Amino acid sequence: FSYLVAMEEGLFPERASTHTHDGTLFCDGVLDNANFAPGSQQVFTDTSAHGVVNLGTALGESCNIYFWEVALRVWRDWAGTSQENIIQDYARRAGLDEPTGVDLPFESGGVIPDRELYELWAEEAPYRLSPERLSGDIPVWLGGDLMNVVIGQGDVTVTPLQMAVAYSALVNGGQVWQPFVVDRIQGANGTLQYDAAPLLSADLDLSAEFLSYFNEDLTRTTTSGTASRAFSVMDNAWQVGGKTGTATRDGATDTAWFVGAAPIDNPQWVVAVVIEEGGGGGTIAAPVARSIFQFLLGEEQDPILQGPG
Repeated sequence: FSYLVAMEEGLFPERASTHTHDGTLFCDGVLDNANFAPGSQQVFTDTSAHGVVNLGTALGESCNIYFWEVALRVWRDWAGTSQENIIQDYARRAGLDEPTGVDLPFESGGVIPDRELYELWAEEAPYRLSPERLSGDIPVWLGGDLMNVVIGQGDVTVTPLQMAVAYSALVNGGQVWQPFVVDRIQGANGTLQYDAAPLLSADLDLSAEFLSYFNEDLTRTTTSGTASRAFSVMDNAWQVGGKTGTATRDGATDTAWFVGAAPIDNPQWVVAVVIEEGGGGGTIAAPVARSIFQFLLGEEQDPILQGPG
């Protein structure tokens, strides 16, 4: 959704060469900002440097720093205003932060955090926040919290089905469809007793420019990016677009994510794979998704093997 906001709202990183999809910046693995004080703990150093990236390569290579700089742009321009939640608002319009309405019991709505939620927690669920925020030593909601949101970390929680619904909307131009399990019910005499008509929940009305760039950039993940090793055995990897994810939690092994769609030029299927405490998205979830896509596209399925660490 930070990709979406960059494209639809023109909120590219401030230091990008141009504020367009193809504008580049150099990722050396260090997140710094002119507003950070010397020696600030906010200066982040990562072990992975991606070099020169634009929006598309940042998506394919999972360059956190590029998307953190999108968050910093939102924070700098709109913190404390009605536009502060623009990334969260797009995510909610695509079906996150509430149940999808699928015909199954016990569905969770997940959490897409923002300032209002943290202020509510401070009043009604203080155990969810650090003592420093409750004491007033630091604000309840920080720019760093928004940076967590844009990479799906912190207090962000989503279900695999929510992500499948959201990606379906992103690759089809913005239509959010309510999922269902039961298609129809017929009586013993053949009479139709129930028919699940498609239900449009929302329409993001995404631009043709976004759709063209986004669907093409999703294929970077499978052909040259974080899932390329997993998809290298696939004859038609170029028909699959997707995104890896690695959800981290203190004291636990990482949880592996992959969500993708195919055939990317006219998407018919969305596949979401989550392997709890399985490891990295590109090494663990992507090979499973690749095998599913091979089946859907009529290819012989290669064995599911863990990718490189």
